[in-house]
Amino acid sequence: IRKITGDMVERFVFKKVKELSLCREATKSLLGYIKGTFKSAVRNRIIKEDITSDITAGLFFRQCTETNKPEDVLLVPDDDWSKLYYKLQDDFVKHPTYMPPYAIMLVAYTGMRVGELAVLKWTDIKSDPVSGLSFFAIHRSEIYIVAEKRYEVVDHTKNHKNRVYPITPQIKELLDKIREVYADNGIETEWIFAAEDGSNIHKRNICDCLKNRCKQIGISTRGMHAFRRQLNSDMRCDGVSPVITSSLIGNTLKVNAEHYTFDVYGLDEKAKIVEKTNLKRKSIAKTAV
Repeated sequence: IRKITGDMVERFVFKKVKELSLCREATKSLLGYIKGTFKSAVRNRIIKEDITSDITAGLFFRQCTETNKPEDVLLVPDDDWSKLYYKLQDDFVKHPTYMPPYAIMLVAYTGMRVGELAVLKWTDIKSDPVSGLSFFAIHRSEIYIVAEKRYEVVDHTKNHKNRVYPITPQIKELLDKIREVYADNGIETEWIFAAEDGSNIHKRNICDCLKNRCKQIGISTRGMHAFRRQLNSDMRCDGVSPVITSSLIGNTLKVNAEHYTFDVYGLDEKAKIVEKTNLKRKSIAKTAV
């Protein structure tokens, strides 16, 4: 490893991206494993300098294969959400202390990143002194250290920006249910989503649970980001400002517009919009005459 240079790493990644027709996510994963290896080598004093520190995944994106996933996988359509909702409710009854289903429900309500949600604490629930409204203070995240095969809690979000998220009656009902489960089963923990020993569940547990539940009810398997896209798209199509939706789910305006905003209206809703516009145009024409 001491003989490897940054140029050698770049050439290797370019070669593999082309040979294997890697998409952006796969390229990021490949580079992540490589960078993790070199960081570990520095920590263990095998090498003095991490020669991959300046190599970013964006360097290889032009060579990547574009993946065009169908929208029903990128989002959570109403029919699929209805099936998933009742499956999660069934989990609450049959496996009350198994927290990933509760976490999936909160992601659906908030669009929160799973790494942020996995390390939410009860102390992160605050109350606004003016309005009296409760909210989540989101300011930490869970990351996975690939080279060391372990999770770590960091005191910042993915984009290093703290944010707040209002607690609606639906979210409060979910939180009250979790509190009740903990009280009934003698679970004492600082974490909102915890295992029976009180330790926090990891983001991988939540993601795996979603994939398993999708398979069990016979719908397309999707990732947790589908809820973020769905929530943002629902709000945007309902006329909510992009500034507000971006603030709520923790994205920049550009990222939200390019990767999180989709047309979620059906033909009937579009027909009403067009009819309203047509009536307006007709009314203007008659007034002019």
